[in-house]
Amino acid sequence: MKQIIKLSEQFGTRIHIRAQVAAFEKTLSPTNSYLLDFSGIETVSRSVADEFYTLVHSGKHVEMYNMSDFVRKMYDAVTYGRFVPRNLQYSFDEIVVCPDMESVRRSLRSF
Repeated sequence: MKQIIKLSEQFGTRIHIRAQVAAFEKTLSPTNSYLLDFSGIETVSRSVADEFYTLVHSGKHVEMYNMSDFVRKMYDAVTYGRFVPRNLQYSFDEIVVCPDMESVRRSLRSF
């Protein structure tokens, strides 16, 4: 039988700190099954959604339900981001070597 955990009783209506979810995960036994009830959770940060994604795919028996539209969209964005290759473009500026504070001042004045 799956244990139902009402997340709003543990976290309130908003979860924004990744470490909270990481600490919560440590309380879950790998031999038990869990249903995480998101009813009452209004918002989660992207990093929190990422932690829940990791938790669900960690090998522990965890399922989620009753997500609000906002929470579901954030979770879906994280899921999508896990499978789409990142295309980072870097802009490299010139590196200025400043051996002393006076050269730092001169360099900053040139901007």
